Parts: sequence; C-alpha cells; structure tokens
Amino acid sequence: MPASSNRPQISPAQGVHATKNEKLRRAAGVSGSRLNDYFPNKDSLALAVIAGQAERVLAFTGVSDSPASTASGFGEWAAC
Repeated sequence: MPASSNRPQISPAQGVHATKNEKLRRAAGVSGSRLNDYFPNKDSLALAVIAGQAERVLAFTGVSDSPASTASGFGEWAAC
C-alpha cells in the first residue's frame, strides 16, 4: 500500500530504536494497541520488515530450491 501523503515517512537512516512508536503507528495508519497486538516490541517489527524484504528479494531472483528461499532460512543463512 503506498504511503499516504499525510502520513509520516520512516527514514532507515534514523534507525529502529530512534524512531518513536507514535511515528510508526501513524505511518502504518493503525492504533497503538493494534500495532502492539502484532508487534510487541520494535525488534519484532524490524524482523518482520526484514523477513518481508527477504521474501521479495528471493521472489525477484527466482531462488526457490535454496535453504535461503524462506525468510527463516534466509535469516539462518545470513547469520552464518
């Protein structure tokens, strides 16, 4: 979903822990309690974003028979 022009943009340069929860909530367009239902802390949110991006990269490259072809497999591969 494209970001609405009235929603704040999240800058990767700012870093996960420097970004306030209120800004994350407004950027996502959800209530604070809804955000916390899915992501109890910023680390879980960051990991979900990384997993989603890894899945996009793997889908784009067409890699499907590698142990790194899933988000969890990619994480294990990247940790090596």
